[in-house]
Formats: sequence, C-alpha cells, structure tokens
Amino acid sequence: MASQALYRFLTWFFQRLYHQFAWSYDIVAAVVSLGRWNSWIRAIVPYITGERILELGPGTGVLLSALASDSRFCIGVDESSQMLYQAQRRIRRTNSRNVHLIRGRGGSIPLQSHSYNVVVATFPTEYIYESRTIYEIQRVLRPGGQAVILISAQVGGGRLIEKLLRKIYAITRQSPDADMDLEMFRRPYAEAGFNARLEWVTSGRDRLLILIAKPS
Repeated sequence: MASQALYRFLTWFFQRLYHQFAWSYDIVAAVVSLGRWNSWIRAIVPYITGERILELGPGTGVLLSALASDSRFCIGVDESSQMLYQAQRRIRRTNSRNVHLIRGRGGSIPLQSHSYNVVVATFPTEYIYESRTIYEIQRVLRPGGQAVILISAQVGGGRLIEKLLRKIYAITRQSPDADMDLEMFRRPYAEAGFNARLEWVTSGRDRLLILIAKPS
C-alpha cells in the first residue's frame, strides 16, 4: 500500500516537474541519480547515427547539446512549453545553428514523413509505448532508420546511498528488477512491425536498458 501511494505521488510530482517546476528539473535529476543523470543520457550517443536526428521529449536539452557540435541536423519535439524554454537556454550556450525545438506530441509529430535517420527518447513516460506514438515514429523515420529509447537505469555500487536509491527505483518502477518481464518494453514495437531488441549499456558503475527498434 505504501509503495502504491509513493508511486502515485511521484507520478503527480513528475508531471508538475515537467511543467510548472521545469526550472528545477536539472537539480532534481541530479539528486535522484547521484549526479549521474547527464552521463546516463550521453551514454547512448554512439547509437545515434545519421545526419538527421529527432528527439522526443528532449527535457532540458542535455542530449541535443551533446550532439550540437556535430554537423547533423537535430530537432527536439516536446509538449511542455516550460521544458522547451529550459532546453533552449542550454542549447543557446552551444552557439549551434543546427539544433531546433518545436512544440508537439509524440502521438502527432508535426514533421514530414520519412525525414529522420534516428528518433531518440531518454527516460520517456508511457506515451512512448502507445500505438499512436509508435505509428508516428515509424512514419517519420527514413528507410533504414531506427528508434533508440533509453528506458531506465540500474544503479550500481555498494555504498549505502546507492543501495537506497536502487530500492527507491524498484518501488517507483523506475528500474527493472529481477521479476520484471522486460518484453513489456519490446513487445509494442515488435507487434507494430519493428525489428526490436533490448540491450544493456554500461555507464560507469551503472547499467542502462535501451530499446533499439528498426522498421521491418
């Protein structure tokens, strides 16, 4: 019962964190990850290939900023105007002209079909598994393109704070445990006709679960 109450509270809190309290997002992310949040996000950069990249839910622009030094065209789509403002502030500091932000939803991406090599999302909410979002991802991908989704982090290390964080992540369903059916992450894309696979990626002492999905 207590774990359910905590889960409901955190769902309510994260919804507001992404909107009214977007200004505090980086601080909260750093605290709940022991300062590893940005490193986790940047760990998937090697999976992002091609010249045109679309990020759904770019948050405060950590990944887009990491890609800004490249010559690739990058665009971030987010439904939160507050979060887009925070991302724009970060991206502006890179002086990059090849990164752009627009407001929109994953279930109705306001971009042309077959126009992106990679669609990426980091720590997305349940919308990323909805049929409409999956259809839209498939629509905007170029032939041979792929979706790269950073699903969750599994905190490593033996310090007390790391053990406590693992426990909290398990309670709040932010990290897969031994009893979780990982197919629940892959199945929606496989059923939509993607060639989808799960991979574990190492980031320091931690492990990251990612989904790589290519239209068949």
